[in-house]
Amino acid sequence: MQKKYFIFDLDNTLVKTNRANNKSYEEAIKVVTGIDYRHKKPRFTRGDLALAISDLTPVQISEIIKLKEDFYTKYIQETTLNVQLVKCLKLLKNNGEETILLTESRKIRAEQVCNYYNLDQCFCQQYYLEDYNGTSKYHYLISKNYFLTSVILFENDRNEIRKAKRFGIPKNQIITIRF
Repeated sequence: MQKKYFIFDLDNTLVKTNRANNKSYEEAIKVVTGIDYRHKKPRFTRGDLALAISDLTPVQISEIIKLKEDFYTKYIQETTLNVQLVKCLKLLKNNGEETILLTESRKIRAEQVCNYYNLDQCFCQQYYLEDYNGTSKYHYLISKNYFLTSVILFENDRNEIRKAKRFGIPKNQIITIRF
């Protein structure tokens, strides 16, 4: 029998993080530009900065990103733990299964969230954006010698689910999380 790997996404799968993320960006934008910016998207990202405020300089963008990361801890209480999924994660880990955090989050922010909810001990391995920057997280798994046909994936993002299927994770081994 082939070993199974239980892989969990972080943002809006294990922990609802949009509110803390967005508030951190809003405060950072206000500090750097003086603009009281409110976005329309569910999740504001660094890629949205130049589109949202067209006259930002590269220096201002860097300052906003740095401040956003600093402010995140101030808003971490605005996150919400997916209690049922975490129960599943802990059960799997306690039963000796291979549990892996595979996230598009940067390491520092993911660690802040995991520390806040004491999730660190729930994972055998943790992989962050910096680990596979410039490539797909599923390509990264292949490079680490994981067999994607042995992966059980917990994910909320439709685009990531499509990518996972394209890389060979069987559809019936992808658990779509809505919370």
